[in-house]
Amino acid sequence: MRLLAEQGYDALSIEGVAAAAGVGKTTIYRRYPNKRDLVIAALGSVAATFPVRPDSGSARDDILALIRDTLEVMRRTGVGFSMAGTFLVKERDEPMLLALFRERVVWPRI
Repeated sequence: MRLLAEQGYDALSIEGVAAAAGVGKTTIYRRYPNKRDLVIAALGSVAATFPVRPDSGSARDDILALIRDTLEVMRRTGVGFSMAGTFLVKERDEPMLLALFRERVVWPRI
């Protein structure tokens, strides 16, 4: 997540992640076949830290709580609106990135 926040999606590399983690590239590739899957897994692990809030009975209050939680996670991780913008821009070149983000990060939390 640190490298993703510092470098952005395009500049991030499996080689860089492996070096930062102190492992070989093959260790990363054994679990994640490509950068897209690695990034989605990293974002999914961050999204999993969102608190599970009970239904308050007010859609407005629930949405505001979700927005507060999201902003706090973005602040804590350093991956914020720029990453969301990256996904939207990359959708044209790499449509599976946004599709996987929705499938593995967004929908499980809805």
